[in-house]
Amino acid sequence: MQLRTGIESLSTGLSPEADVTVLTPSDGEHRITEAANVTYQYYNAAYVPGVRYTLPTPSFLRQLSNLIDRSDLVHVYSYFYPVCATAVIEAARRNTPSVVTVDSLPGVNWTSGSRLVDLIGRSYTATLGRATFKAATRTVALGNYLLDPLTPYVSADKQSVIPNGIDTEKFSPAPNDSRDKTETTELLFIGRLDPVKGIPTLLKSMKRLSRGTDDKYHLTIVGDGTKRDEYERQCIELGIDTLVTFEGYQADVVPYYRSHDLFVLPSLSEGQPTVLLEAQSCGLPVISTDVGAASELIEVGETVPPNDDRSLARTIDSFFRTGSDVRQRARSNIVERYSKNAMCESYWKLYRRLWNDD
Repeated sequence: MQLRTGIESLSTGLSPEADVTVLTPSDGEHRITEAANVTYQYYNAAYVPGVRYTLPTPSFLRQLSNLIDRSDLVHVYSYFYPVCATAVIEAARRNTPSVVTVDSLPGVNWTSGSRLVDLIGRSYTATLGRATFKAATRTVALGNYLLDPLTPYVSADKQSVIPNGIDTEKFSPAPNDSRDKTETTELLFIGRLDPVKGIPTLLKSMKRLSRGTDDKYHLTIVGDGTKRDEYERQCIELGIDTLVTFEGYQADVVPYYRSHDLFVLPSLSEGQPTVLLEAQSCGLPVISTDVGAASELIEVGETVPPNDDRSLARTIDSFFRTGSDVRQRARSNIVERYSKNAMCESYWKLYRRLWNDD
């Protein structure tokens, strides 16, 4: 497996009856870490030049083959990594049930912002992706937003919907409201500083907010990426560099969720954005572009079109003119529907059903 969002929560949260092995790339040194009923095995990865997708090497294939031979089920958290496709196809050859979890179909319902990359994504999905879905026993979509795009590749009887879940105890409001009581509305973005995240639109909306309203706004950007320097220059060019703080990568983001007033996600494309779950679980209302699963996830907040800084600024400025119980309502929905426990219980039921059908 590739260690993606959801895998650690799922592998550690399954029934004690489960004996789980997670296979994930290493940094070049093979190492194994034990954690309760979970073993993490690391393989020496070969990467596609210029991107973060790993390729199946002879040593990986040997390691994978040994694991499948002693496994009752194979679960991969993407079809788009060649190593994940290989795992599903190898499982089918050995008559071992397999599950593929999908958050998006690159080039189909997800765009990188690059025509070339999207063309490669569509071509991959139509070939190796289709073969992976055909070989899989069950394909799990993270939300209803994926069912229509999946239909040409996966028949309805092989589809399930299980959203990712988060640790709602970790991502929770502060015991006491830790936000500074100021006249400034504190906005927050957490994520990669890459083109697909739509940061230029957010910065343009900050420019509009700085000159078009009587209210004061400040934006904190947490994360790093290929475009950080460019976005910092854009802030200077727009004259908003005093209104935007770049915090860089932070291992612990909970204090940021707890100390801000509104989370903003301006992405051009998404699958199921975990940050929307984390923010709301901490009691933080959200405004997001209407992409991927955003409209399904948002209980307290709004969606806006991508690439529309005018609409984004207007929605931010008008949001807090509605009710005062937004923080409690934001959290309640996540605890009920998107907890780690709910996700693990759903997958365990699915696994048992597949074993019984096998």
